[in-house]
Amino acid sequence: MPARAWQARAPLLVVANACALLALAIGAFVLGAWLLRDQVQAAGSLLWLMKANTALCVVATSAATLLLASPSRDGHAWPRRALALLVGAVALATLIEYATGAQLGIDEMLASDAASSFPGLTPP
Repeated sequence: MPARAWQARAPLLVVANACALLALAIGAFVLGAWLLRDQVQAAGSLLWLMKANTALCVVATSAATLLLASPSRDGHAWPRRALALLVGAVALATLIEYATGAQLGIDEMLASDAASSFPGLTPP
């Protein structure tokens, strides 16, 4: 990419990186709260806002966005694809569980959520 085109995109990349870092921090916080919810009692009442699967997908999408926005993207193709595949697989499994009523078990691999009518599932 020519230097002039890169300079024109630089402000957009700063915004993209800032948004991705914010989403990554929020997703990592919620995922950590789900995994450590027995030790962190204060976060327990807020965990209904985002499920563990959603937090994992937010973290994966944010990481892929950061890799995509990096100036040296040559070696980052396979991690971006792997992260996108992970998010797509979780989304497809969730859709299948909602559509068929089947329990694939993917929704409670990270953290169990027995209090919900659809335990562990990302909200529709």
